[in-house]
Amino acid sequence: MAGPSKKKSRQSGAGLAGLALAARLTKRLADENPRANLVFSPLSIYAAVSLLAPGARGDTLDEILRLLGARSRDDLEESIATTVADALKDRSGSGGPSVAFAYGVWNDMTRPLKPAYRHAVVGKYRAGACALDFHGNAEDAAAQINAWVADVTRNLITDVVSARSFTAETDVVLANAIYFKGKWDLPFFERNTTDRPFHLLDGAAIGAPFMYNSSRHFIAVHDGFKVLKLRYKMRQQQDYYRSNTSRTPNSKKDTQYSMCIFLPDAHDGLRTLLDEITSRPGFVRDHLPSTTVKVGDFGVPKFKLEFTSNVKQVLQHLGLVLPFGMSADLSDMMEADGSRLPLLVHDVFHKAVIEVNEEGTVAAAVTIMPAPDGCAPMRKREPTVDFVADHPFAYFIVEEASGTILFAGHVVDPTDGKAPARTGQHAAATARGYELSPMVGNPARQFDQVGQFHHIGPPPMRRTISTGLATLAARLAGCLAERSENLIFSPLSVYTALALVAAGARGATLDEILRVLGAQSRGELEELVSLTSADALKDRSESGGPSVAFACGVWSNLTLTLKPTFRQAVVGTYKAEANAVDFRHAPEEAREQINEWVAQKTRNLIDSVLPPGSIKPTTPLVLGNALYFKGAWEAEPFNKRDTVHKPFHRLDGSHVDVPFMQSRRKQFVAVHDGFKVLKLQYKMVEEDRDDPYGHPHDTTQFSMCIFLPDALDGLQGLLHTIASQPRFLHHHLPQCRVDVREIRVPKFKLSFHKSVVAVLDKLGLKLPFSTRADLSDMVEDNGSRLPIVVSDIIHKAVIEVNEEGTEASAVTMVITKLGHSRWQHAPQLDFIADRPFAFYIVEEATGAVVFAGHVLDPSKE
Repeated sequence: MAGPSKKKSRQSGAGLAGLALAARLTKRLADENPRANLVFSPLSIYAAVSLLAPGARGDTLDEILRLLGARSRDDLEESIATTVADALKDRSGSGGPSVAFAYGVWNDMTRPLKPAYRHAVVGKYRAGACALDFHGNAEDAAAQINAWVADVTRNLITDVVSARSFTAETDVVLANAIYFKGKWDLPFFERNTTDRPFHLLDGAAIGAPFMYNSSRHFIAVHDGFKVLKLRYKMRQQQDYYRSNTSRTPNSKKDTQYSMCIFLPDAHDGLRTLLDEITSRPGFVRDHLPSTTVKVGDFGVPKFKLEFTSNVKQVLQHLGLVLPFGMSADLSDMMEADGSRLPLLVHDVFHKAVIEVNEEGTVAAAVTIMPAPDGCAPMRKREPTVDFVADHPFAYFIVEEASGTILFAGHVVDPTDGKAPARTGQHAAATARGYELSPMVGNPARQFDQVGQFHHIGPPPMRRTISTGLATLAARLAGCLAERSENLIFSPLSVYTALALVAAGARGATLDEILRVLGAQSRGELEELVSLTSADALKDRSESGGPSVAFACGVWSNLTLTLKPTFRQAVVGTYKAEANAVDFRHAPEEAREQINEWVAQKTRNLIDSVLPPGSIKPTTPLVLGNALYFKGAWEAEPFNKRDTVHKPFHRLDGSHVDVPFMQSRRKQFVAVHDGFKVLKLQYKMVEEDRDDPYGHPHDTTQFSMCIFLPDALDGLQGLLHTIASQPRFLHHHLPQCRVDVREIRVPKFKLSFHKSVVAVLDKLGLKLPFSTRADLSDMVEDNGSRLPIVVSDIIHKAVIEVNEEGTEASAVTMVITKLGHSRWQHAPQLDFIADRPFAFYIVEEATGAVVFAGHVLDPSKE
């Protein structure tokens, strides 16, 4: 019987630790995918996790090193560098395998890497480091990362990330990619490939193409399983039959890649064999055959697999916990941004593909993180044995000299569910008590998120509508909450209506509006609102997403003409509908016309916003914005039959029974000091409209985010806290789904209809409502020379939240009036100096006072 070699081998720290991590990963992934084919790269996961170490400190670093089986950062970096430079060297030029192994580090251009971290990953790990614009140009960032992955993997893996993979908090993405293509040292010939039955776990059998070669093979026979080692050609004229035992004990082993197939004796024995393989780190290495034997019956199926998974929870189960939570200390990775909040890992995704045929193997993997330990003696060889891999088996692609495991997995259906199955239960499976279920294939999909690192706190500020809008929203909410009533309003609608006013403002009036809206110029404001309306606010109802309507309107009196620049801004940029109406002679008819426009844009959710008498015969101009939204919850988290009445505690200490929607599914929840946040996402695209990778084409994502204070009466304090920082709201949203014990959210239906002038005045918007308003860029002068002043801003909003989703609408109307002319002639005045007075004789050009005095009694000299 063929036995393993007991000679010493050249083995890097990464290889030793990789054995332990590979075994533990195999166990976890096999448990999670008991009925599906599996391929993954322990080396890629190990390598990706190792990129965290140079940026970690304290307990976080200790945890990473413990998982990876390294004593220190230096030990880890040295072992990685040795493995990359030696075992993972490309050998295609000398007739050996084509190997590519690369690290990638991409930081947002607003937050640089620390010099020491850059030196470690670029100098020691040989990583490519590049600054990208995750915040401002996520599409380009995704394209550059995908191009890098495609280049390293020779286009075996292409689209890994999309713009949706990044959020406003994404500061850095770390990745490892690996590619391998090797030819068999002892090739198989296609003419010898024949279909044979392959026995599935459920006892059925399918026909699969089996490769055959009658030559001697490296095979080891153990208790309950056999191991076949198929070597890859390392250089021209290699002697396949040479044995490792021919070398002296202290000789250095040459690099040698091999595929090792572990075949259980029982048709349903894979699970037991996997348990045995993962029982100790060095099991795989200790049970590899070291010499060739003659074979009788022989056959290995061709197969082609693909696997994608978020391995975050797997790594957490293996003990890597701190990098994913608020206790993470990755402070050596990036320069501080002043938030004093930790950078942390959001997700760890892994994708791997493999194809095994008569020529050899081609495989690739990409990750964002990974592993630990061991080795022991082996057993003797056996003369002639059969090796027929006609039932589920596990496999590992290893670099033997270093002990590095590049790929690992198992096969339970070589056709990946594409061939029709023949029925027939296997008695052993039933005897073992397995619950048999049909096989499920592994469809390809694109990652939603790839290895993001978020600091749960302010990312570097960038100028977008969200910055100014978030500030306005928080400040409005704080002021409006003082009434201790239910509240629904649309910051976006108010913001847009004020932007329309800005389009016609000048001087100090314009500066004040821009300051409230958080914009630097009128041009910037117009561009930001225009981009938002054209992209994020696009209606998506036809593709299964939310129904959205966003519109602006301008109504001017028949006697007035909009200035060309103002018309271009509101009609050309804001896409407003401009209408001339007869305010002077038919103000009520004009009011009804505006209300009809509102009803149309809000799907009759708001049928009127302007009350009788709000429009005067002297009204020169009305500016308006309307917004409508109707979205269904993503994944239908709430079922009507689960809705129950429960007490709701009010601010005054009393409580009311209200219907609560309930869910126990994983949800986006973040827990902060004094409050929690729930993010409920809305369905964006129908599943059958997704791309072939299962990833929506659209990157927009609507969500409802509920901020819940811990204290029953803590709302006011929480609102003040939210309003205290410009981007507090965005920085405290949850980034990942978590297991929940219970989720309960009350159904509610609210409305709001008030003037917001007093509130805006508190926020510093004063000039547009005063006689000093300068809105002279709105309309041409009609000869009256009377300035336009904002007389009122009326806001109306409604919302309904239930088990299906949300329907909401809002309207903001800016009503103007004519002020007093700044150019009117002053009325005739009297001036009678019949009482004491002072006098000055001055030279006006210079201001020189030539004479001065006063008169108390003009009769006296």
